[in-house]
Amino acid sequence: VTNSEIYELASDLHMDRLEFHRNHWAIKDVDLFYVLHRKKVGKRDARTVFQLSDKPVEPKLVSFMMPFSGAFTSVYQDVKAALEADGYQCKRADDMWVHAHIMTDIIELLCTSAVIVCDLSGKNPNVFYEAGIAHTLGKEVVLITQSHDDVPFDLKPIRYLHYHDNGEGRDKLAKEIHARVQAVTRHIA
Repeated sequence: VTNSEIYELASDLHMDRLEFHRNHWAIKDVDLFYVLHRKKVGKRDARTVFQLSDKPVEPKLVSFMMPFSGAFTSVYQDVKAALEADGYQCKRADDMWVHAHIMTDIIELLCTSAVIVCDLSGKNPNVFYEAGIAHTLGKEVVLITQSHDDVPFDLKPIRYLHYHDNGEGRDKLAKEIHARVQAVTRHIA
């Protein structure tokens, strides 16, 4: 990133013009990655599989990455009910059909969500792919699983929520996810 590009982004980076004429340290409450990404600063290789969305993050949007299986419907519905009761909006990729290519919808959902919940139960490769994209984007990701054995070595050091797929287990999971979502969305305006 060149100095002239930084100068042009000064207001987005919460930088005063005076800051370009003196030496000092300053901590800014701004996400540099998103500012640079949204303004398309810096050169990147052309994407061949999917494009990142330019739409802004929706502070109350929580997306769910989980297998498209009836076995996960009650998990999603119970957590969704708890979050929506507090004003959050919840979506899964199968809740939407905006683009012809499903990955375009999934990428848009990942880019615009404030929090992404990834259910690792069953070791679904699609969920792992989506979790990897979310981590690469620097998103707030909440990992959940019905079995500790479904969490691979690379993700074991990351905190995750273990749950039982029964009424009591889903209720506990909904409360835990709600608390985590509240904690990480406090700073998003």
